[in-house]
Amino acid sequence: MKIAAHTISFKKWLGSFCGVVALCSWISGCVTPPAPKLQRWAAYYGETSDWQQFESLDLVVFDADKHPPIAPLKERGVKVLAYLSVAEIAPYRDFAAEMLHLPDFVIGHQERWNSSIVDIRNSVWQKHIIEVQLPAIIAQGFDGVMIDTLDSALMKASQNPIHFSGAESAAVSLIHNIRQNLPNSS
Repeated sequence: MKIAAHTISFKKWLGSFCGVVALCSWISGCVTPPAPKLQRWAAYYGETSDWQQFESLDLVVFDADKHPPIAPLKERGVKVLAYLSVAEIAPYRDFAAEMLHLPDFVIGHQERWNSSIVDIRNSVWQKHIIEVQLPAIIAQGFDGVMIDTLDSALMKASQNPIHFSGAESAAVSLIHNIRQNLPNSS
């Protein structure tokens, strides 16, 4: 009787078992499959209308307010994200004048970009991101957002934790709400 002919090493068995568990978890939705590897990407915040210069990329990040046409890139399989600043407002943004005048809203200045650092705990600001900025981004056909500047608000909180108490939880809540309000996010 030859039993050894059908035996496999423990390492091979464990590898196969883990593979089956991972596959079953993925199929059942318990585990998110890995994202495709991005080899070519760019962040571009200019006003060109020449979308062809981006068509060889896997992913591109554009300014939500000024960018080349998105549809031709998406038709060619390029993922297109909108830049979303969540803790700074540049003076040229359409909503800057309205938002920057809120009481206790501006908490600092970012010299390098000449932008105002804002208090992410402010409910009016969070509502503006979720109910104004995100719908505008989605309506333009972007695949999602690249969130930026969160570190500016959190740095202020780390410098003065008593005055900016709750900034970390506000950041987590804001990111969660952004994710919940984007189509095709899980």
